[in-house]
Amino acid sequence: MHDQFRTLGRKIVCEEELLRNCSRLWKHEDALNILEGRKGTKKVEALTLCFALGSGKEPRFESKEFSKLTNIRYLRADGIELIRDFKSLFPNLRWLRWRGCPPFFKPTNSHLENLAILDLSDSRITEDWEGWSQIKMANKLKVLELANCALRRTPDFSSYATLKILILQGCRNLVDIDSVCDLKNLEVLDISYVAGIRRLPVEIEELRKLGRLEVIGFETLKLAEDIPSKRTAEHQVRLTVIG
Repeated sequence: MHDQFRTLGRKIVCEEELLRNCSRLWKHEDALNILEGRKGTKKVEALTLCFALGSGKEPRFESKEFSKLTNIRYLRADGIELIRDFKSLFPNLRWLRWRGCPPFFKPTNSHLENLAILDLSDSRITEDWEGWSQIKMANKLKVLELANCALRRTPDFSSYATLKILILQGCRNLVDIDSVCDLKNLEVLDISYVAGIRRLPVEIEELRKLGRLEVIGFETLKLAEDIPSKRTAEHQVRLTVIG
């Protein structure tokens, strides 16, 4: 029995050493082990946490549990709550999937200057969510996914100059998308299954780079007058309406 315990102990130590040296932790259990034991290193570039969404009791993770993961480029943090001062812990983060994030934003100093893809789908966030003020610092953001969120209107997009893809699919409370017109570099807009929208804002004609508009699931949305009438013939050919 003594030899079996010794063998088991060695196996556990070896597995932990392998985890510490992994650059990608795709398994929830492995990522949880690293965070709870604060065993992360700068070698880790991708980490996946996947808790159940909509429980209302999101497990909390503090900044100190991420303190050694200074080279994270991809973070999946579904169904968790982040708290405390993150002190610019994610300088290299490019892709953040934080589905089911709570309606109250508690992390501070989570500067995301290099973030390119942000997925906040299936969250209870509204247009008044405090997190928007920190996300504005992501001046390289290209993709923003807000599917099935609790938005009543789109947040202030005036600082999102680089955004190319915006997904609002399934936001059932959404009735106002006027701020979308500030996204001068937008190429794809998905408002499928957003029943509260009846008309597109006239100013959408100013989005000269918009090439794909998805409106699947609409029966009453008025498009004839709302699709930009002042575009050049070349742009009108490139615009694809999927509905």
